Amino acid sequence: KKKTGLLSYVTPQVSGSGQAINGSNNWPTSIYGVNPEYLNIKIWELTDGSMFTNAEVRSAAKVAVVGQTVVENLFTAGEDPIGKMIRFNSIPFKIIGVLAEKGESNFGQDQDDVILAPYTTVQKRILAIDYIQSIVASAVSEEDAQSAVEEISAILREQHNIASNNNDDFNVFSMDELISTFSSTSEM
Repeated sequence: KKKTGLLSYVTPQVSGSGQAINGSNNWPTSIYGVNPEYLNIKIWELTDGSMFTNAEVRSAAKVAVVGQTVVENLFTAGEDPIGKMIRFNSIPFKIIGVLAEKGESNFGQDQDDVILAPYTTVQKRILAIDYIQSIVASAVSEEDAQSAVEEISAILREQHNIASNNNDDFNVFSMDELISTFSSTSEM
């Protein structure tokens, strides 16, 4: 982020799917490993509790923020999930926050069917990897989105030591590009 003036927030991202368990309740869901800036990028509020901190990312803490669909399926008696322990693929996580309801995405996915945890924890405990699968960022404004894509590409080419005559070893997509790609695919 230091090298760019066009990004407001940036987070690494890793993700996996599996079973979330609370007592006798279990629910197949996805876990996203991110940093605290993820909520600002997604413009997502918490209805209860708090987001994990950068200190918890550094220590790979086993803490989680959960979506409403996960809460409804794991806490069927309506208990308050804050402070409770759940397991995801047998790893214990303490719930510290609950996400506000977001509903379906542009792609028809239930955005509330999600667990967020520090990306370091998901890397080590869930995926057993030491690399980042993707980076999610927000541009300082909608008008700057395309320039931000170009700037990120230039930074990544430099970081990856890619010669000017060689192809990129990464892909950068804007939300507009993803939506238009999805729309044309769904029309087919």
